Amino acid sequence: MDDKKLNDFLARIAQIESANGKYTNHVTLKSGMHKGQSAYGTWALMPKTIDELAGSSSNPNISALAEMSDVEKKSYLADHPEIERALAAKLANKVLTNNNGDEQMAAYAWLNGHNLTPEKIAARDYKNSDYVKRYDHFAGIVDDPSRRPASVSNEDKKNSLDMS
Repeated sequence: MDDKKLNDFLARIAQIESANGKYTNHVTLKSGMHKGQSAYGTWALMPKTIDELAGSSSNPNISALAEMSDVEKKSYLADHPEIERALAAKLANKVLTNNNGDEQMAAYAWLNGHNLTPEKIAARDYKNSDYVKRYDHFAGIVDDPSRRPASVSNEDKKNSLDMS
């Protein structure tokens, strides 16, 4: 995945999910597969998603997350923001790749299920989704360096690559 596209995608998702890390006290969900859980961090990663990504990692610093409680995950990621970035980069790469680089479809998948197929997303009128509209809104704003999360670094890429 092109570095600029990946970093721009992550910057826009960070703006939507947490105002670039400013508001990370995410609500506890009341229904669905994540009932009783809340997202974590700048990119609002769900505990089950973290488990899925960590479970496939060969990096022991990342794979250890799969064995942690939700509270331990949040604490660990707060202490290791580079791991949170690596997880977010891995997920971003997955949704962008799965959706043939279509950023709107990938943004929709970020919110509604990273394993959704492009066919299922297309059938859901994703372009009229409030989340996709917000994603589009932040297109120009992320060009301001003060409103971007840290870029995915070579170390993040290494951690991300070590996850597969």
